[in-house]
Amino acid sequence: MDFPARFSKYLNINALKKNKMLISLAILKYGLENFSLEILEYCSKENLLQREQYYLDLYKPVYNILKIAGSSQGYIHNENSLMKISSRQISEETLNKMRSRIQSPETKIKISKAIGLLVEIINTETKEIILFHSKKEAAKYLNTSDSSVGRYIKSGKIFANKYLITEKN
Repeated sequence: MDFPARFSKYLNINALKKNKMLISLAILKYGLENFSLEILEYCSKENLLQREQYYLDLYKPVYNILKIAGSSQGYIHNENSLMKISSRQISEETLNKMRSRIQSPETKIKISKAIGLLVEIINTETKEIILFHSKKEAAKYLNTSDSSVGRYIKSGKIFANKYLITEKN
């Protein structure tokens, strides 16, 4: 699965509820605001598995139960076992680290660019065009919610009788 599709599943509450992956259950339990995503390195497709294995070995991520990059070795198909795994507790120290982590604006921009979403807002009165790297950024500018921005993108209607909001790839 490509990165934007995979990442968007972590942002969709219904998708999280449908699967039993450890990370999904943890996001539902602790809230998305207690997790962060960071691009560690850009590399070619040829080196992807090697670099992924390097970071798996280095960080030993709690929520990644697969220990070999590109392999399903270690995945437990028995639902009872999966439930056992998902009920592990996160240490208070780890939770505090996740809560206190602040992503730099540069990191947020990198994530938004990697997802591939660009929101364009055109002021229909002044013809000014402003680009944002996410619906959330656009929503802040318009003083509304990101779900409203999404609705206006889909409908093609003018927001606040002034702004045309579109999505660019």
